[in-house]
Amino acid sequence: SLMSLSREQILQFQDIKTVEVDCPEWGGSVRIRALTLAQAQDWRRSSLTKVIVKDKDGKPSTEYNVDPDKLAKSDVRLIVAAAVDGDGKALFSSTDVELLMQKSSAPVTRLARAIVELSGMRNEEAVEEAGAFSEPSPSDSSSSV
Repeated sequence: SLMSLSREQILQFQDIKTVEVDCPEWGGSVRIRALTLAQAQDWRRSSLTKVIVKDKDGKPSTEYNVDPDKLAKSDVRLIVAAAVDGDGKALFSSTDVELLMQKSSAPVTRLARAIVELSGMRNEEAVEEAGAFSEPSPSDSSSSV
């Protein structure tokens, strides 16, 4: 059986994996790093809009609704959070979101799915949301574009 870990062992262990994802559309591969728990939570929140609603007695409460405009950028936000160079430094910043939105859907979607998988995020909350506003890929993969 596996040994029981100490607090120090857990906190010191380097558990953030990095992989290369082929993006032939761009003529190479992109290195991605798994999201930390904090990054994953920030990413989930980034598609929500906070709304204050009042009940019949006028008592306010807070609700979080999925914002379609924000959700449309969720794949790109994953790439901004996870794409790194050879030294592990972020390739992009939040100011690049709009520029990345102009890129081809296929490599962006492929990278987003790879980040979700590498980060161990649950499929139903990540892939479904991330893919919800991605363009469907053509079903006939033999056609060259």
